[in-house]
Parts: sequence; C-alpha cells; structure tokens
Amino acid sequence: MGLIDDVLCNNDLFGDHKGETHCTQSLHSVFPGSAYEITLAGRLAGMMTPVFTGQRSDVALHGWIEFRGFGRAKFNDGTMVAFVLASEQSDLEETTSTPSARLPDLDAPIYMQSEALGTLKVNRRTAEAICLRCRHFITDDQGAPNVLERFWAHQVFE
Repeated sequence: MGLIDDVLCNNDLFGDHKGETHCTQSLHSVFPGSAYEITLAGRLAGMMTPVFTGQRSDVALHGWIEFRGFGRAKFNDGTMVAFVLASEQSDLEETTSTPSARLPDLDAPIYMQSEALGTLKVNRRTAEAICLRCRHFITDDQGAPNVLERFWAHQVFE
C-alpha cells in the first residue's frame, strides 16, 4: 500500500487538464512508480512488467482513482465514466453527505483462516477491497459491509 504511480490523463473528461500527468496511490500497482495512461477512449492502460517492454496492458479497473489535490476519476470495467475536480468534490460532499454516510478512514488486511487474502480501504466516500491473489478490485460507496460481502463471494466462487 502507499505506492505512488504516475497517470497520464489523455481523456476529454479532464477538460483543460487533458495531457497532464498526476500521481495516485489508488492503483495498488505491483511495481513502485508504475506509469499508466487514461487513453483518449477512456481506457486505463499501464506498464505492468518489471522490465519495460514498450507494450501496455489494459487494466479492467472498476472503482475510483484518487488524484490527491486534483480530483478523482470513476471507472466501470476499465473505462472512465466520470471525473470530478477536487474543488467540486468538497462542494458536492457538503451538499449531499449526511453524517451517517461519511465513513471512518481505515486501511486493513482481510484475513481468512490466518491468511491475508486482501486489503480493505475505507475513506470518507467509499470502501474498497482488493484480492491479493488475482488483484480483483471491489468498490462501493455504501460502506464496508457491502464490499466485504462481495469480497467473500469472490473468494468462495472465483
């Protein structure tokens, strides 16, 4: 956790910020300092090998990428569907969040029979889990119980 990756933001949803590179810790990359691109078509692609081969692989992300101080991008099955600037997020949260909807911050391993199978991250807006075996990513803005339920189903049925 906590690795910083660079993301080249080339999609039109970035508006005036299209073409800029921003840092994130949301991708849970295998290699520190990995480079990614959000393509013009909205696909997330990245270098996923320890030695750069010149080829990129598609990342089928389902959830949010947080760019600290810049904003956040939402993905459905690897395609970006929304982008919200950080300045707009705080305005949106103040008008739409209720105290019960805000989640405490948490970053913890998920264990099953004394083996760490995944990680759980909870912040003010979302809860997310990632499987350490296959890198399956689950996110939900309704809280940790929904994410954990889907994570256990993934462990049992995948």
